[in-house]
Amino acid sequence: MAYIYGLVDSLQGKDQVGDGECVALVKQYAHLGFTGTWKQGRKVFGDKSIPRGTAIATFVNGKYPSGSAAHK
Repeated sequence: MAYIYGLVDSLQGKDQVGDGECVALVKQYAHLGFTGTWKQGRKVFGDKSIPRGTAIATFVNGKYPSGSAAHK
């Protein structure tokens, strides 16, 4: 299931959300919960059919890396 924020253009010029990181933005506007519950979707690299405003993340072994391990 893709998470899409259809009003993405309305975010231009808005204040940062939370700590300013991408995860905070996606949680706020696409209403995604804790990153441990995120599910890997289809490959998007080179796919021109991905709608504007779709949340895109990098997964490792099917899970979104979080915490200090994500920065190693």
